[in-house]
Amino acid sequence: MSVEIIKSKIRDVVDFPQKGIVFRDLTTVFKDADCLRELSDMLTAIYAEKGITKVDFIKKAYEIMKKED
Repeated sequence: MSVEIIKSKIRDVVDFPQKGIVFRDLTTVFKDADCLRELSDMLTAIYAEKGITKVDFIKKAYEIMKKED
């Protein structure tokens, strides 16, 4: 699965929580088991050999999606 497929699952909520802001709703990614597994695998690959045991999943997931733009 490609990053593009995962990105296509992200829902934009325009003007939330206030006018001029676009909220990126990742819950639509989390609802899709294949997308969530792939995103989890991507994060694991990044940190697997660095001895890191905890990751701010939401923030890092967003960073991965931004890097692929």
